[in-house]
Amino acid sequence: MMDSLMERGNFIQVWQQQLDAELARGQSWAWPSFSPRPATAERVTLPDGASLTLRPAVPDDLHQMWKMHRRLSANTLYYRYLRAYQPSLADLTQICTINEQAGRTLVATSGRFQKQIVAVAYYLKNKKQPGTAEVAFLVEDRFQGRGLGRLLLQRLIQIGRAAGLTTLEAFVHPDNGAMLHLLRHSGLPFSEEVAYDLHELRLQLVPAAAFTKL
Repeated sequence: MMDSLMERGNFIQVWQQQLDAELARGQSWAWPSFSPRPATAERVTLPDGASLTLRPAVPDDLHQMWKMHRRLSANTLYYRYLRAYQPSLADLTQICTINEQAGRTLVATSGRFQKQIVAVAYYLKNKKQPGTAEVAFLVEDRFQGRGLGRLLLQRLIQIGRAAGLTTLEAFVHPDNGAMLHLLRHSGLPFSEEVAYDLHELRLQLVPAAAFTKL
């Protein structure tokens, strides 16, 4: 684990420089242009009145996904990746192109024409444990604490149930109180263990009481 915010900040600076260098090398990287697969978009309103769009991710989201990562704070990135991990453009491409056999990715968009990605949530199926998938969430700092994470979790639960999943598991940093609270108060039965300084929570996708108000 990193020892200080300064170390985390240095990690972010180095990571951003590496991404910029990856883009600049001989202009070898071109943002892909695909015909997006059909996506169902849902307009939602957060408790504070902000209007967002939730929809499945498409390959064309790579550029906005990269831009969102550049806006994130050191803590937000560290809590998401749990280590000094430097996601490459190839890594971000994988998030944008998860197929339905392997999992699902949702993005939340805001701004003019609802193009700016401000959050992403996805699950990846566990090949060794049928019916189980690992979930991950990344919400831009300015949208944290506003009900967006709960809304994304709610949608992933709905999608997971429809896909035949029985369990969602998540690995959470012990200092990430907001995520621990979100998962513990999802309205679903859950188990929790601590191993290697991380909290492992397993949510059971059985019929449950409705979520509390966002």
